[in-house]
Amino acid sequence: MRVKIIIFLAVSFAVSGCAMFHTSSGKIGPLDPEGKLSLGPPVTHSNLTLFPIIARESEDSVDYMTLDEGMDKKLVEITEKKSAQVSELSIHNKSDRPIYLLGGEIIVGGKQDRIVAQNTIIPPKAKMPLKSFCVERGRWSAIARRTAGAHEIPPDSSQLAQPKFKSLKALSKTKQRYSAQIKKDQSANWAEVSRTNASFATFTASETLSAVYDSKDVDKKSKPYMDALKAELGKSRNLVGFVVVINGEVQSCDIFRSPKLFGKLRDKLLNSYVIEALTSGKPVEKEVTEAEVLDWLAEIKEKSESKVLTEASDSYGKRKIVETASPSAVGIESYYKCLKVHENYFKKKKK
Repeated sequence: MRVKIIIFLAVSFAVSGCAMFHTSSGKIGPLDPEGKLSLGPPVTHSNLTLFPIIARESEDSVDYMTLDEGMDKKLVEITEKKSAQVSELSIHNKSDRPIYLLGGEIIVGGKQDRIVAQNTIIPPKAKMPLKSFCVERGRWSAIARRTAGAHEIPPDSSQLAQPKFKSLKALSKTKQRYSAQIKKDQSANWAEVSRTNASFATFTASETLSAVYDSKDVDKKSKPYMDALKAELGKSRNLVGFVVVINGEVQSCDIFRSPKLFGKLRDKLLNSYVIEALTSGKPVEKEVTEAEVLDWLAEIKEKSESKVLTEASDSYGKRKIVETASPSAVGIESYYKCLKVHENYFKKKKK
């Protein structure tokens, strides 16, 4: 069976650019026949294990800006639409660089806090709709000032006339990202917000997800994970992603084309995985083998079917978001100017 997988993937790499195989020595090694990607030794803290994905060399052909960079430099603006609605906002990229948004990024303010609904590419100088989900059930009104710990939004009279958003500089946990991008269901997203707040006892009048990320107690619980993981990962160069294992079970995978873009988003992704691990029930320190990880990735490439969710080719350039599904995984793939920017897969749970 192993030989069959290797033969198939040697062929499929030319098409997908990211095929997987296991070395004959049994050690963790190259993920593709050309050796462009490799799976690094696992890094573990408590019930969370990450398998780093490492690129042989950098492929930074496009200089992407992140949401946090754009907000800090006042080069991106997210507002409620003139006719405000829960599921869609307006985003304006004022910069000369494309912006890459992760599905599940938390933005606060407006008439209620939201998360970005889907991995999204905003071309340079573009102003367009932005799909969103509500993560603050008990508010639907603009506020001139928000008191939310370190993420306080300063007074701004224009907030009331045209409600604006700030980045919370946080990414929701894996199950919330799944609810947004795969289930695409507002009720499922509210249910996930409730579960997350209940796990940390971060209850607020407006039932907002941002309460978790403003909590000093949550920061205290997260810190040992973040410190341990960052200390080990800091030794690796050209990281482009992770396979995430919690309580001994593969949960998800993020793979980026660009080490530079991944580097900007690394800690935000790490914190997302940590929050997931902290809310996964009683921690179980159970090992998962590299063979299990590689078999899961190989199956994604071998048996996935796909459908295009959004596609555009205009003055802003070509871009495409594709949803994939295989027997054991579902995922989202993002393309810009015909190049794959990011692959994000979630392990299907057994019913």
